[in-house]
Amino acid sequence: CAWAEGENCRLTLTLAFGEQPVEGAEFALWPAQLSDTERDEYGHPAPVIGEDGLYVADKSDGTPICTATTDENGHLSFVTDKQKIISFQERAQNGDFYYVLEETQQPVG
Repeated sequence: CAWAEGENCRLTLTLAFGEQPVEGAEFALWPAQLSDTERDEYGHPAPVIGEDGLYVADKSDGTPICTATTDENGHLSFVTDKQKIISFQERAQNGDFYYVLEETQQPVG
């Protein structure tokens, strides 16, 4: 999700199998575990970088930021248990740039 200073950013993912939306898949969103030595191109702490040049992200300890379930349209929206939309812009201002999305329950069928 790209954003400019002062803009708000909302991220919704859509899960589909072919053209068919997938309903009922459950996910947990975690902050990624960061390396003590790796830095991204902006100098921020980053997950470990593998031999292929891609980040190798593991979830951090503790509890997930939120959990979410895809709706009838396959949409996955990130909201807290108090129904507050997760603001990735606010989290970035606090230094949280990397996340792990873990599937916790496959949909029925």
